[in-house]
Amino acid sequence: MATKITKNFTLTTIKYSVVTMKNGEVVTRKMPDKHFTGTVDEKKAYRAITKELGPGVAFVITAVETSIDRYEIDLDTFINNAVKVNEDGSPIEGSTKSSGDIQEDVVTSCGEITVSTSYASSSNLGSY
Repeated sequence: MATKITKNFTLTTIKYSVVTMKNGEVVTRKMPDKHFTGTVDEKKAYRAITKELGPGVAFVITAVETSIDRYEIDLDTFINNAVKVNEDGSPIEGSTKSSGDIQEDVVTSCGEITVSTSYASSSNLGSY
């Protein structure tokens, strides 16, 4: 049986659209969802999207959804795609992958990871 890494995450998903004017009409363009670890309220979501898009870009937040989900990945897949980091979160020289890098905000926010040699089933998930 393959070794698995299992982690519970509190994730907040922000759904939003950029608003522009085209031929005198308001046009919205749905943007890819943004994901944040932890609980993010609408005010913090607004600040984060504003920072990413820059000043002067109009947008509307259509949903802020927070959930606690359990994720699992095969240990070999994790090792082959992860970037090895120091205690301070900085990458160890020579460990950066050319593709499949894990986003820095995810790497530095993961916290404690549970390594398991069994698979998760509904009977052994326990409480979040």
